[in-house]
Amino acid sequence: AELQAQVETAIRSHAATFAVPAGAYNFSSDNFNISGASGLRIEGAGAMLWFSETAGVNISNSDSLHISGLSIDYSNLRRTRSGIPAVTYNLLNCSDVISEDITIYKAPFFSVTAFNGGGGHVFRRFRLPNDTTVDPKSGRTIDPWPHERDAFHFTDLRRGVTVEDSHASGFGDDFFVSVQSHTSLSNRTATITKPSW
Repeated sequence: AELQAQVETAIRSHAATFAVPAGAYNFSSDNFNISGASGLRIEGAGAMLWFSETAGVNISNSDSLHISGLSIDYSNLRRTRSGIPAVTYNLLNCSDVISEDITIYKAPFFSVTAFNGGGGHVFRRFRLPNDTTVDPKSGRTIDPWPHERDAFHFTDLRRGVTVEDSHASGFGDDFFVSVQSHTSLSNRTATITKPSW
């Protein structure tokens, strides 16, 4: 609640920069909402955000936002083969958002999305690792799909996005989906790995 209030204050005061203090933040089933930000730089190096169920980072109605350094994970996450409809890192009705150096360890459904708005987003150095524990008997990961569905999913954007220098492993469906938007994948050095079905 304190971090949420601090970000809202930075947005209302039209601050140029907001540094998230290093540490762990447990949002439980509440979203971390960034709404109405313009020209703001959020620096989160050393910040670990914990969620449960369908909560995540929800960025809405924002433009020229630069956000970096966050790590995101889930506790007590129910696992189903079809996932729990939710978005871990979502841009809704935004334009020109730069997101970089962000790690998402688990996602109950889509890991990264952008819906509606002007688009023009940049997703740089995203890590969606498959860091789950290995079963000592079989030698396989206990949860082969820590990212239940799509790694990157974009819909109804007026301008395309750039995904570059990123890594995704252990996603249960598509690496990259673009629906009804002028979007192209530009991941010059992206690494894409997916377990075999």
